[in-house]
Amino acid sequence: FLPEEDGLTFHLNACFTDSLRRNRVEGHAAGDIRLEKICGPVEQVDDTTFTVRFYRMGMYNPRRTSDIWLLASHPGDKHYKGAVQQVNLRIPYRLTEGKRQHILFQGLEDVKAGSAPLPLKAVSDCGLPVYYYVKEGPARITANNTLEFTPIPPRSRFPVKVTVVAWQYGLKGKVQTAEPVERSFYIYK
Repeated sequence: FLPEEDGLTFHLNACFTDSLRRNRVEGHAAGDIRLEKICGPVEQVDDTTFTVRFYRMGMYNPRRTSDIWLLASHPGDKHYKGAVQQVNLRIPYRLTEGKRQHILFQGLEDVKAGSAPLPLKAVSDCGLPVYYYVKEGPARITANNTLEFTPIPPRSRFPVKVTVVAWQYGLKGKVQTAEPVERSFYIYK
């Protein structure tokens, strides 16, 4: 795992190899191999760029928190058959070397159903950007760190609980992974 300076963004390219996956081969179908997410703490930015993003699965599952599963596929052509291969990338988690960091994340007030989106304003005491995910409840995080409410299921009982988690991965060898901070609030009728 060799990320960019932000410690989260990384690039992957796929290529055609022999059956032992040791040597590249020249003879193959035309076109690029497509990479896409299967599961794990990752978002795809473009064809070859990915970024670490933790989500509802949480950050305390020792068997899954650091496993990213991707799919490499190519449809083939009239001379070569299509191929599908899964790829497992294990990221280091938790970063334990370097300066310790803490997240400051104020509580969120209860809201009424149909409320406007809430801006999220957690900060790291190391000055690194803080990211979020919704652990539970009818909401999602938008690109500009705003909590946007999604439709409440029809048979839900009010109040409906929403839990947001703020996290910061750190920088390998420089800043440790911050302890995630959870904040819960309720949606009332």
